[in-house]
Amino acid sequence: MTGVDIEIPVPPEPEPEPLPVKTLVDILLEEADKFRAANEMKQGLMVLEQALNQADSDQIPVLIEKIESLAMNASPEILEDLLGHESLAIPEPILLYWAGVNHSMNQDYHAAKLRLNDLVNRFPGHVYHTDALELVALIKKATFRPDTVGCILPLSGKYAAFGEKALKGIH
Repeated sequence: MTGVDIEIPVPPEPEPEPLPVKTLVDILLEEADKFRAANEMKQGLMVLEQALNQADSDQIPVLIEKIESLAMNASPEILEDLLGHESLAIPEPILLYWAGVNHSMNQDYHAAKLRLNDLVNRFPGHVYHTDALELVALIKKATFRPDTVGCILPLSGKYAAFGEKALKGIH
């Protein structure tokens, strides 16, 4: 051998890729997921409300999807409470729709029709408009009983005698 020292170049260690920086919206999404897992829908929706106020336009679809997920599992009372807030960033049609659906699931058909009709009348172009119309029609069909006859009987005043006779005839 010749006695010449040859240095073999060693490539430098690659620099590790920087970890992605979590934005405030990402942190709030994680918090909302924790509340959902704990079945704390109202707190989760309020956290998503904060996230909506901080979000960029490209983050909004993800937030809306999360809001939908929480709203469909929230009690109607929670959604009614949120509808009472005037400066809420959560889209009102979503709250109206899910309040109506959840009221109907609890067999509170009157409240369901009120909320769904509110959605239909105030937001005619919304994606839930057709679904809300169909649900209102189903509720009307389910609650209408053709074998029930209703009337108002006068039981006081100058027509009380007629009301009493009619009432005795019904019994």
